Amino acid sequence: MKKNKKFLDFLLGIALGAVSGFAFILAFPPFEIWPLIFIGWVPVLIAQQRIMPAKFSSLPTAVAIGIWLEGYMGPIFNPTGTYMIYLPLVAAMFALIFDLGKRKFNQRTGYRWFVLEGTLSWGAIEMVRLFIPIAGTWGFIAYPLYRQVWFIQPVSIFGIIGQGMLIMSVNYILALGIIN
Repeated sequence: MKKNKKFLDFLLGIALGAVSGFAFILAFPPFEIWPLIFIGWVPVLIAQQRIMPAKFSSLPTAVAIGIWLEGYMGPIFNPTGTYMIYLPLVAAMFALIFDLGKRKFNQRTGYRWFVLEGTLSWGAIEMVRLFIPIAGTWGFIAYPLYRQVWFIQPVSIFGIIGQGMLIMSVNYILALGIIN
């Protein structure tokens, strides 16, 4: 019975990671359902922190990143047949490794640093991506808001990375409200 529950939790965690990946795809052009950017990461955080078996807790993040980048960049790079077709897989592998231990850290600290750590981590990753020529600013989390001029005014003060951190703060705050 316990084995079945773990397996079902594993499948549900993967499914929630996929939901986040598809939510982010739908937030970006050509679909432009921009409000999804504010809630799209919540399912992966719930899967990572509460549903997935602990040793696989970084897998939903990898699934979400892989699906999102394949859906967003795949149509651009797949026809070229270049090494760029592997970018979603490489990013998913980095996410898998990068998120190892996050669940344990959050549980040990009573989720005290959950929002701050998640927001700063996302901002740091986007900042590092600026210096990687093949990645650049492609897929920055703030891009779905490009037509929402009324909503992107913080960009003039904090830049696109600051706007992305605001978006991820909303996701992490909502997830923390559900987790606790």
